[in-house]
Order: sequence, then C-alpha cells, then structure tokens
Amino acid sequence: MFMSERWLDEIRTLRREGMPGQEILQAFEVALQNAPDKVGFFPQDFPRWRRIALEARHAAAAKQQQEEQSRQTHERAQTDQHELVARREEVLHLFAKMPRHLRVPA
Repeated sequence: MFMSERWLDEIRTLRREGMPGQEILQAFEVALQNAPDKVGFFPQDFPRWRRIALEARHAAAAKQQQEEQSRQTHERAQTDQHELVARREEVLHLFAKMPRHLRVPA
C-alpha cells in the first residue's frame, strides 16, 4: 500500500481541523476492512468512513446493551421463580401444621 505525501497532508489537515486521532484510526480500520483497494482515497472519503465506523460502534453498543438487558431479565425471572417455589413450600408447610379440622378441602 502506497501512501503519498498528499495523502499524509490530508490526514494532517484532518488533525489540524480538530478531528481526534482515534476517530481517524477507527475510520481507517473500517476502510481497510471494507475496501482495502480504496484506502488511497481515504482522506477524501473520510466523512463516509467515519459515519460507517460510528454506526458500527453504535450497533455494537446497542447489541451489548440488549444482551445485558436480556441477561438481567432472565436473572429476574429465575429469582422470581425461586421465590415463588419457596413461598409455595412455606404455604404447604404451614398448611401441613394446621389442625385437620381447620383445613379447607382441596
């Protein structure tokens, strides 16, 4: 891969304009993964690659959040089920301790 001086100047311009180096790097990685034959045009296409990188990060974060919510929901359901079983056993135990004449037939 050949990076011309012009290419490097355009990257420097992005930095001078305040673009964080981490964002440039992430966008470049996305460009390499998706269109390695076009990275020579990366500086000109930077806004596009930056948008794609941001979308990918947002999608990954949303997926992670969804997985975490699913895990928490599953844990709550298990906890609720355990509590329900414990309460049922407690009621059955109390019922068994009641005198027979006070029990309601099932």
